[in-house]
Amino acid sequence: MEANLSAHTIVKVISPDTARQAGSLAEMFSYLRWVYERCGLIRVVCYSELKQTIIRSKLSYLWWIMDPLFDTICYVFLVFALGRGAGGKIPYPLFILTVITPWRWSTGCWNGSTKLWNQYNALINQLRFPYMSLIFSRFLHELILYLISYVVLFGTCIAYGYYPRITWLMLPVVILVHSIVVLALMFFFSVLSFYFADFERILPFLLRLWFFSSPALYGLDNLPLWAQKIMVFNPMTLLFVNYRGCLLHGQMPNWTHLAAYVVISLLFLILGMSIFIRKEPYITRYV
Repeated sequence: MEANLSAHTIVKVISPDTARQAGSLAEMFSYLRWVYERCGLIRVVCYSELKQTIIRSKLSYLWWIMDPLFDTICYVFLVFALGRGAGGKIPYPLFILTVITPWRWSTGCWNGSTKLWNQYNALINQLRFPYMSLIFSRFLHELILYLISYVVLFGTCIAYGYYPRITWLMLPVVILVHSIVVLALMFFFSVLSFYFADFERILPFLLRLWFFSSPALYGLDNLPLWAQKIMVFNPMTLLFVNYRGCLLHGQMPNWTHLAAYVVISLLFLILGMSIFIRKEPYITRYV
């Protein structure tokens, strides 16, 4: 794959190293302009990863349709075995599937961001390019697979009698807000995985703990009032509530809460990008 990338991107990607002033907004904008100028690399890497997805598996993209179903079946069995079905009037498999699908997208991006330095070690040693492009290409790759998985989500909704309604048009807004959170944490996790090699192995356990402490297998109404107040500080709570609200309850997003969430998420995104840009020279030297 590295050879193929080199053949397509060597003219676009090679660039002289430039000195960076850590924490400078002007430098951040300059770096983002550099990423934009090399956006061809993002397309090439994303296409290469999608192609490998097909090559590695005979079922290729079908797995991204089947995986949410398998996860849903497992969680439905687990929860009902414990006698704690928590979907209320909503069919419990559908109750879980509406959050399993976006959660798998999140974990795919976050786990993938910790593997970039090993996966593209040869490319990094051969070419000089903005490594942030690797983050964006992994994000785009996972986003495409995520959108494909909506085939099974929409199909399951219709099968249970939840037909398209006007609130479904709000899903792109929720996905856009979700994207900011996903990207912000991708920058943090990628830097952590560079400095702490074991972080790649630890992260799946942390994400599993995060999932079970989020209102995924249960609704907020199933929790006592004091727990609901604490759950508000979980970044996934608002997203899960809005995904279910748009798809199942016919509810428009709470724009006030969503706007506040966007502002905080953007601040974390800018912080994550700033840290990534500041640490990139060390990545160039030691990867």
